[in-house]
Amino acid sequence: MSTRQLYIILSIMVICASLYADNIIVEGVYNVRKQNPKNKNPYVLMTNRYIASINDTEWLIYTTCVGYTNISWPDKKPLIYKKWHKIWSDGNALYQMYPADDNKTKDNNNIKLIIIPHSYYTPQLDYLGMSLPWITYGLTKRVAGPNIPIPWRSPKYNVDAYGFRWEYEFKNRYCNTIKIYRDTSYDKDNITNELLRPQTLYPRSVHEYNSKKMSLKIRKAVDDGYNVTEYRCSEWMNVGSKNIPKVSMLKSKLYGYVKHPYNTLIEHLRATNALISNDNINIKNAYVDLAGKNIIVHDYRYRKLEGKHLYRRAEYTLEPGEPWKGANDPEILAERAEYLESGPEYDDYVTYPHYVSWITMGLIITTPAVIYLIWRRRRRYEYSQSDG
Repeated sequence: MSTRQLYIILSIMVICASLYADNIIVEGVYNVRKQNPKNKNPYVLMTNRYIASINDTEWLIYTTCVGYTNISWPDKKPLIYKKWHKIWSDGNALYQMYPADDNKTKDNNNIKLIIIPHSYYTPQLDYLGMSLPWITYGLTKRVAGPNIPIPWRSPKYNVDAYGFRWEYEFKNRYCNTIKIYRDTSYDKDNITNELLRPQTLYPRSVHEYNSKKMSLKIRKAVDDGYNVTEYRCSEWMNVGSKNIPKVSMLKSKLYGYVKHPYNTLIEHLRATNALISNDNINIKNAYVDLAGKNIIVHDYRYRKLEGKHLYRRAEYTLEPGEPWKGANDPEILAERAEYLESGPEYDDYVTYPHYVSWITMGLIITTPAVIYLIWRRRRRYEYSQSDG
């Protein structure tokens, strides 16, 4: 065998190995800028480092915050801030993990885990601006529906994240460009159906209901066809035989009653290093030390609607070392069946206050009339007595 033939065979072997390698590991930095859409003055600046592991069936993105400035409240870090955030997908579900602390309980050694039964990112809150790395590395053609919710609008809480049309251009596995437009054809016919979207949380109080109602009103005020967001991958890099995003950017406008001239959210991402790894990564345990920590789980795989009864999600806590629950845990299924049979209707809190409101309004309207009639009758009685 000649040297030239041997070189060709070895080259083919290297290409094949890279084609079927287990994972591409990418490291980099992305910046998040939230600004005033009237004058572009920033009010939140954030710098995050990320590491992503990608293959044909699974992906993982782990982010740590390395710089955070809240210009509006310099002495506070609101709930949108977390030290780290991890999201991953096994091809069937999406998992979102972050510290379970808040403004009242810092560093309580617990971890929050959200499990969603699909592979597109629908967070309760978009901690650390994970929407951009998810679009860059986690969004695939299989997931890219035309009307998925906008993740940075907190679709679990806000119905103004829905009712938009996504237009994509892909380059092999990865997304090259995205434009998002308002599309009224994706609106539901009434507020109840808007709140019963599978990806959102149905409210549990009148306050939550009114908040979501206002969120819907804001979305309805957006003109059909209005372009609210643009994403672009402006630079690519070769890793073996793969071509993956190196530089990407997301720009999103604040929509509502007033159209402002500037974007309210701008994110820039740049990969600094990438390599091919044949090592299998345990995506559940990678990069996060779970030893000795409780995991507080909100599991949306168990969400179910039957008539007027809605089981919103399973809520449970995994003790240190306790195995993770699957999508068909007998105890949770039994709890769900009991709730759907005898639990309250999903809109009980809405109908009862409405009855009270109508009764109160009726009393307010009729009481003056009743007092007036009583007064008239008494006056007539007095006149009749005086005439007699």
